[in-house]
Amino acid sequence: MNKLLGIFFLVFYIFAVGVGSFLQKFVMNKVTPFQLEVITAIGMFVISVPALLFAQKNLNIPIFSAPLSLLVGLLFALGSFVYVLAVSRLPVSIAAPVSTGYVVVAIVLSTIFLKDQMTFLKILGIFLTVVGVAILSFQ
Repeated sequence: MNKLLGIFFLVFYIFAVGVGSFLQKFVMNKVTPFQLEVITAIGMFVISVPALLFAQKNLNIPIFSAPLSLLVGLLFALGSFVYVLAVSRLPVSIAAPVSTGYVVVAIVLSTIFLKDQMTFLKILGIFLTVVGVAILSFQ
């Protein structure tokens, strides 16, 4: 059941981020990338605070016992910000596929630091991901 729920969450994530990435182009002529990032942060706050309250019945965030979580949050925020800057200067059809390169970074880092196994299938997947991004990015 947990795996099925995890798959549901991933599908929802793909849909939400895909539609959001597409819609960014429509608002770029009405707001600056900087304003859009603040609006995105407000959206994150509106979703995250009630979710946290629902899940744990309080707003306790263990930053001091898990300081790396602050770095995670900052990296996600920085990544989101520079993605908005990229979309403001590039077609979504280029920015969106190229942005999926983070998957390769995550796999390589997990192989080095978490000792995840690099199987032939993972290597093939990385290769196909890079090739797919290259194909999608051609104008």
